[in-house]
Amino acid sequence: MKYSLKNRRKSLEVSIGALGIGGNNPIRVQTMTNTDTLDIFGTVNQITKCVKKGAELVRISTRTLKDIEALEKAGFNVKKKSKRNYLKKRYTFL
Repeated sequence: MKYSLKNRRKSLEVSIGALGIGGNNPIRVQTMTNTDTLDIFGTVNQITKCVKKGAELVRISTRTLKDIEALEKAGFNVKKKSKRNYLKKRYTFL
């Protein structure tokens, strides 16, 4: 099936920081890092490359509290996204 803006599926708008996604917003280019989160230099380097190539949103996954603490220490703004048990918490970085 070919997609065009004319037959774009309607969706609800959500905001990630100041970036609007869905609704009447333009289609956003987004990606996710595949570095070891504890490798802050490698993670930031990969984010920089993604942004230079046009990504508007780069997601970072974490597996442990140690990963989260390393990102906070590096200056990332960590927002709790889910209040499930500790190992299932998910975080958004803005």
